[in-house]
Amino acid sequence: MKTLTALMLFALATPATAFSGNDYLENMAKPMTTYAHPMAEGYLYGVLNQYGYFGVGGFCLNEPEGVTNTQKIKIVEKYLADNPEDTHMKLEVLVVLALIEAYGQIPLEDSTLCP
Repeated sequence: MKTLTALMLFALATPATAFSGNDYLENMAKPMTTYAHPMAEGYLYGVLNQYGYFGVGGFCLNEPEGVTNTQKIKIVEKYLADNPEDTHMKLEVLVVLALIEAYGQIPLEDSTLCP
């Protein structure tokens, strides 16, 4: 229940121009010579960094040490491929769902940043 509440708050806090999972997949399918591919990838990196540093709803990812953004992108893309019924949702929410499924969560300590 805490995760669902955190996801709802996270989704409400995102800008109106937020990408959906469909937007991400469509942009990544375009040639590298267009602006769409790097823009979508950059957007995803921003979401990964935001969640990685600040967590969501008082929780951080319980990821092993040394996990890279490249690995996280593969996890998110696999989640999108495995859950096409959800790709209409905001990319921020899908990222959180994918990474929680992969690594689980731990409570955020007294500090304001995730470990």
